[in-house]
Amino acid sequence: MKKIEYTVEQMSAIYKMAKAIYNKEERLKNGKETLFLSHGIDKNSFADFYRALKKMLDGELHTRGINTDLRDYYLSQIYKDYGSEKLRIALKAYMDFIIYYEEGHNNTTRKIERDIHQKYCNILSKSYTNRTIENEINAYWEGELEQVTITTHERNINARNKCIQSKGTKCFVCGFDFEKTYGELGKGFIHIHHVTPISNRDGRYEIEVEKELFPVCPNCHAMLHRRKDSTLSIEELKLIIQQNND
Repeated sequence: MKKIEYTVEQMSAIYKMAKAIYNKEERLKNGKETLFLSHGIDKNSFADFYRALKKMLDGELHTRGINTDLRDYYLSQIYKDYGSEKLRIALKAYMDFIIYYEEGHNNTTRKIERDIHQKYCNILSKSYTNRTIENEINAYWEGELEQVTITTHERNINARNKCIQSKGTKCFVCGFDFEKTYGELGKGFIHIHHVTPISNRDGRYEIEVEKELFPVCPNCHAMLHRRKDSTLSIEELKLIIQQNND
């Protein structure tokens, strides 16, 4: 069955109502009735839309597919309303859904779904790379809407996972462990440093995970890229920390 396409106005209304229900500000029964009367949204469909958002926010597998445009809209609003950590959780749930779907359809690749997933992985990676922990805490936000067109280098989520599997999630420079400090909240959180920045590469290339990727904390990651003319090596930054702690 062909999925119904929704306008941006309808998707905004769907998300806002689903969010209100998730935050226990509204009841599902009332939400279904309100959206049906105001925007013509099918009641049973909205129940699926709400469950999809709830599963994404909770990091759980949702096996009922929803319109890819709506899924894309959800991810953009999750990042805006809940921040980087919730987006990371939502992306994990989304990838679980993609794998579930592909395995159930003879391993058919869902390119559109994977492209959406990768787009937000890139946004997440850029967000983590450009902020130290202090900036994350003291962020300043303004409400004007602005359309921005950017070109980013695609990052391979499987390479990231392989790096973490091989080298763990402790910072290779200072040894900081997010899970040890923050408990469950910090579990699995770490930046992945490219020895040769992706921006210095020319197009598509093969990553040698063991030689090129290393887990580092946001502070050390920012310092590795602090110089404008060249990237510090991990050993150079370790030496700087040692010299300043003596």
